[in-house]
Amino acid sequence: MAARDQVVDADGSLPDIAPGMLFDGDDLGRWLQRQKQPGTRKQLSSRQQEQQARPGAA
Repeated sequence: MAARDQVVDADGSLPDIAPGMLFDGDDLGRWLQRQKQPGTRKQLSSRQQEQQARPGAA
C-alpha cells in the first residue's frame, strides 16, 4: 500500500502535512512542499508529465 493511501482523509483529501512528518523514514511534508514549487514538474520526463496530467493522477 502506498504511503499516500495511508495518510489520505476519508473524503480523499490530504490533511495539512507539515515538514517533519515522517512515514517510514520519509519526510512527507518536505516532499509535499517540493511538489508545490513551480518547476518541479518540469524536471520530470515527458512521459511522467503526461501521466501526471491524467485525471486521477496524484
